[in-house]
Amino acid sequence: MTATVDHKPLHGRLVNGMSEHYQLPSDNPEMERLTRQHRMIKLGMGGLVWPQQRINQVLAPSPGTVKRILDVGSGSGVWAVEMAECFPHVEILGIDLVPPVVKYIPPNCRFEIANFLEGDLVERWGTFDVVHCRNIGAGLRSGHKAFVQKAVNLVKKGGIISLMEGSMIVYNEKKEPIRLAQEGEEPGRGSWLARILDEWTARDKNLDEDGKAAAQRIPGWLRSDPRLKDVQDERLFCGIGWRGNDDVFCENKELVGQLMALNALDISGAFQPMMLSTGVSKEQYDLWVEENRRDVEELRIKSYGMLGVSCATRV
Repeated sequence: MTATVDHKPLHGRLVNGMSEHYQLPSDNPEMERLTRQHRMIKLGMGGLVWPQQRINQVLAPSPGTVKRILDVGSGSGVWAVEMAECFPHVEILGIDLVPPVVKYIPPNCRFEIANFLEGDLVERWGTFDVVHCRNIGAGLRSGHKAFVQKAVNLVKKGGIISLMEGSMIVYNEKKEPIRLAQEGEEPGRGSWLARILDEWTARDKNLDEDGKAAAQRIPGWLRSDPRLKDVQDERLFCGIGWRGNDDVFCENKELVGQLMALNALDISGAFQPMMLSTGVSKEQYDLWVEENRRDVEELRIKSYGMLGVSCATRV
């Protein structure tokens, strides 16, 4: 299951060499972005997991039983490490295409380099109390529903699958899809982050409809799976550079808004390899990135990023 780490340059960034599907960078700036994103999500949800009480019950110590968590697409490794510190009696395994960048790994936590898209981990089916997967849609591009179905195989009876996916849609103050910015128009009429995301989803021929709308569709996939029950889902709306309105699900709104602004700036850089690979010129993309920066730093338009979070219990 382990493999040699392989990086390759792609339009000014380093990406992993194990999977042609995953084109987000695998370099240090991306690991730093993922760590900041983790902090933002943790603050927004009010904890490492959602719903916290339900997952805490599944992970509660039980005499003679070893509790286990699998973190698929563990990224920087910070979520797995923090879970290991919160649940010292639980064994945690993180798998990803690249190794973690955390400085300390607790004894009850370990990481493996693996491509889950190319293997079913049959030997580990039904062995994990919690299977966790967060924000991998941009890397999957296609087959997201099949990926979720494969992940369910790994959950033991009575265990939980916990999923979070960021929306490819940027929302306005009314939580409706925001207008896309256009060249030559008055600043603030539309969102340049939304434009970047829309350009990518329109140009990437390997991105299927499930990949574009995974954040919205995952709850339905879980409810239609006869192996699962008690599906819960919520939408975490994070103001981009502002606190957001009081009617949205988001804790610590002020700080989350600040971190979401940084993420909106970072993600435009992270998308560069994918965007240039679809034929966008560097000059054109640099213009979009600069307009996105001005949107965020000058708060030319109020918008939300949305993350869909879902969980279900294995029958």
